[in-house]
Amino acid sequence: WMRPTAPIEPSFLDPMAEIAMGPAVWLWDYLRRCSASGFLIPLSGGADSAAVLAICGSMCQMLMKNIRADNASKDEQSNN
Repeated sequence: WMRPTAPIEPSFLDPMAEIAMGPAVWLWDYLRRCSASGFLIPLSGGADSAAVLAICGSMCQMLMKNIRADNASKDEQSNN
C-alpha cells in the first residue's frame, strides 16, 4: 500500500525565465524517460555547439540545485 504524495503548489514563471529554463527541463525529462545515463555532445566550436552546451549546463545546474534543496529538507526533517 502506498500513500499518495503531498500536493505540490504550482509555481508560475515569468516569460523570460520560462524561455531560459524550458529547454533544460525538456532535456532532463528526455534523459529521464529514456533511462539514459547522459548525453554525448560533439562540439565543433560554433555558436550552435555553444548554445547546446549552455542548455546542458543549465540543466545540470537546475538538477544540482534541486538535489541540494531536497537533501537540506531531509536533513531538517531528521533533526526534528
